[in-house]
Amino acid sequence: VLEPLSYCSHRCIYCFSGSASKKRESELRTYTDKEIDRIIENAKRAGVKQITILGGEPLLYPDIVGLVSKLTENGLIVHMGSNGYHATDELVRDLADAGLTQVQMNIDHVDPEEHDRIRGMPGSFERTKRAVELFKKYGVKVVLVSLMLRINKDVLPEIFRLAKEWGCSGYRVWELMPSETGSEHYNYLGLTNEEYFDTVIRLFETAEELDAEITTLEPTMHAAMEIIPELRRFKDRVKVYGCPMHKKQLYSVSFDRNIYACCADRISIGSFDQFVPPLLESYLNYVKKEVIDTVCYQCKYFTGCYGGCPTRSNITKKMEKRDPRCPLKFTEAVVVK
Repeated sequence: VLEPLSYCSHRCIYCFSGSASKKRESELRTYTDKEIDRIIENAKRAGVKQITILGGEPLLYPDIVGLVSKLTENGLIVHMGSNGYHATDELVRDLADAGLTQVQMNIDHVDPEEHDRIRGMPGSFERTKRAVELFKKYGVKVVLVSLMLRINKDVLPEIFRLAKEWGCSGYRVWELMPSETGSEHYNYLGLTNEEYFDTVIRLFETAEELDAEITTLEPTMHAAMEIIPELRRFKDRVKVYGCPMHKKQLYSVSFDRNIYACCADRISIGSFDQFVPPLLESYLNYVKKEVIDTVCYQCKYFTGCYGGCPTRSNITKKMEKRDPRCPLKFTEAVVVK
């Protein structure tokens, strides 16, 4: 993940990067061309194949087309996460010509007014809908995204259907993380385990109804599909990739010149110009020793979840031990190997 700027026009109530508080135009750009070259060089040395540009809002980056071109010219696949608000026909065409292959845009409610309230920007729903059409027009795949919140969990299946109606290539749901702006609202926006897995079940049912492929990065899903009766029937349908951080397949180069092991966990593991693999190795050693509950190593599901989501566990470790989404927390004792 590359975050070339911190500024964003929206004020999302769940923002993991804290961009909702970055209001100064002077924060639009933080990296020089030479620094971008160094980031690309380190990424290629680390074996990176694909970069997702986040922010802030990438479409506000002064030379976003040039950045995409530079990345693709270096053999990297480029995706982008955008609010779509600033998309124009000319800009989208130029991004497509530069090699952008996928864009991810949020729809967080089927009610446009409620979506705009969550996103902190009047007119956001309609502008996102228009951006979907523009990116599709120029052959860029569109993935619709939602944050799973207590105030929208019941309409997520409807957004899933909307994604298909709009001709999107996929629909992705992320869980709220108590990070940056999201931490300020976590107590009333975050879901209990029961609410979380009930919502997952309804989303799986919707995917089945739409004959859609189901994949998940949720590391606890291996255990959940064994333990929760309503999820067992999806075992042969769901592909569980698990957390890419555990596999050293994810890191974030942030607008604040830090490297994060996960863009939602704003704990620096190094500087933007450092070689990443040793930093990830060191961080994962810390996770294994200090974050993962020692009892997890005795659990028969450990080889599937590896102790759960490191970011989620790290953020909440002061409140409780085991990953909050571990299905064993409220159903039974840890199952020893």
